[in-house]
Amino acid sequence: MQKTSLVNRFLYERLGNGGYGHVIKRLAGMDTIRELGRQYRPSFLKSILYPFAAIRYKSRLVDKGCHSDGCTCVWCRCGKGAQAC
Repeated sequence: MQKTSLVNRFLYERLGNGGYGHVIKRLAGMDTIRELGRQYRPSFLKSILYPFAAIRYKSRLVDKGCHSDGCTCVWCRCGKGAQAC
């Protein structure tokens, strides 16, 4: 599901405002809930597009926190689900 969501984000970004407006107009003439459900299901096309979307958003997918053992920085103390803060 997360891969599909990432591909959808990639597609909407590539469409721009004009393409996004076209999608909204298209949705207005159909069963919106069912169509959005179909849009957010995994598909063969989205599995093909996923590597491109992953490359585009790679820096956002990488954990930017500290990776050293025994670190006491705010990220290590308060991030990663820690209860210390």
